[in-house]
Amino acid sequence: MACRTTTKCLAQTELLGHIYNNINMVFKIAEQILGRTDSQENGTCATVFPLFEALDEDMRTEDLLSSQESAPPLSVCDIILTSEEEIFLRTCLIHTIICIVVKFGGPAFAHFDQDIAASTPITSKQIPIHKTKRYPLPAMNIDESSRIGNTEVIDTIFKELGYTTANKKSHGKVKIVHGDQLSVSRIRSVSANRIGHDCIDLSYLDVVCGPGLFHAQLHAVFGTLQTHWGNPTLGHRDPGSLSFHNSVLYHKPIVLSSLPPYRTCRDLLFILLYAHILHCLELVSGKTLGEYAQSTTFEELQTHALQIFERYSSAQVVQDLRLAEDSDGIPYMKIAIILKNWLANPSGHANGFLPVDLLQEHMNFWVKVIYQAQGSGASWDWLETISPCINVLRALATQMNENLGSQQGSKHHAPDLTNDIWELMKALRTHRVYEKESGCVIDEGTAVPDTFVHGLHGLLGPLRDYNITFEQLRARRKVPPLVGKKLSSQTTSPILQDME
Repeated sequence: MACRTTTKCLAQTELLGHIYNNINMVFKIAEQILGRTDSQENGTCATVFPLFEALDEDMRTEDLLSSQESAPPLSVCDIILTSEEEIFLRTCLIHTIICIVVKFGGPAFAHFDQDIAASTPITSKQIPIHKTKRYPLPAMNIDESSRIGNTEVIDTIFKELGYTTANKKSHGKVKIVHGDQLSVSRIRSVSANRIGHDCIDLSYLDVVCGPGLFHAQLHAVFGTLQTHWGNPTLGHRDPGSLSFHNSVLYHKPIVLSSLPPYRTCRDLLFILLYAHILHCLELVSGKTLGEYAQSTTFEELQTHALQIFERYSSAQVVQDLRLAEDSDGIPYMKIAIILKNWLANPSGHANGFLPVDLLQEHMNFWVKVIYQAQGSGASWDWLETISPCINVLRALATQMNENLGSQQGSKHHAPDLTNDIWELMKALRTHRVYEKESGCVIDEGTAVPDTFVHGLHGLLGPLRDYNITFEQLRARRKVPPLVGKKLSSQTTSPILQDME
């Protein structure tokens, strides 16, 4: 109760960000008796944190609704990067190539560490280093996979925090809520159904959904596997495919219809990225890594990184090669606040930022670790009691282990990828993956699509539907709600005026 009271008091004085995600646990029974079996429980855990550099005047719900009233239709130009953003992205990608070479090219590149730190690109939107305090809420026996479930979760969170008209800090203020894409879709669906019928709070017009960057990483990894996996039956005849690389490394077999855990897929992509960049460095420099490291300067490394980027990661180069082959007849809210709070920093260190939805995944993990009730002691009531105290119980367990000298820890050094990288580079050299061979055809239908172009084409329909829905909701927002206070922009109908 002390932890819950602290969080409620915080909601009276601070503007908070909200995160929630499903938690799945198995309640196991101790003895098998009639009517008692193991049960799969699906609930929801949530965490709040003080928003970083969020002022009251920048979080007014009235301002949010006013901006929606005057917002133009969403277009592709609002989504694609501007010329300045393209230049900065290009700079970051080239810098990433240099970082990979220095970190995985061998000890001879270690003397470039200070040069890398000095040349790191910095954006004006960089989040200042700060420590994010986390306040877990009681676990909820609510399945948030449905629209009704998401509604119950949001209402339970806001009730726990005391978001009422008497709360002067939160009343009339925007609530930023982070979740996965399904949760965001459910919230917007509920809001669309309630606009024009309920008040602002019940219609969730004061809720702004923040992006879940960790879940975006999940989709990016699995999407890359699907587009670049290739045909496993071709083997060495498709040496640029991910399936061939996975066989070279003797890693766990991967089946696209039943993908392994995220970390397994991510590690495969990262190892391949390191090996390909180091191999391309040998091609542009004309030297082996050992020879190159002994004689190069940081300026030369920057030049070669630029050549790697322009020659081997350009979609235009691929398109030109494909066109050449085809000609031969071969078929083929205040935005400052959102950007400052879509990453959290629990440690307060320079490299301690992580997506806020990943923060909730970590909290779910520790809930499962700390919560050890079994048999008749396993219940949602006990889980609800334990979950707000996770941070305190973790600190207490760490302190006790340190005092007793039994804290062994679970951290370990990162695995040595040297052999994996060299084996992949050997395969790339043997099969001449990055050397042009006129007339070389791998297999019908194995060409990797340009996901950027396909994505832009695929956006045309959704953008049209979004703009139509947005206009309909904008018109409905002008209708006075049946319940609650109307907005200043809403006009009372003549019938209601007569009744008044």
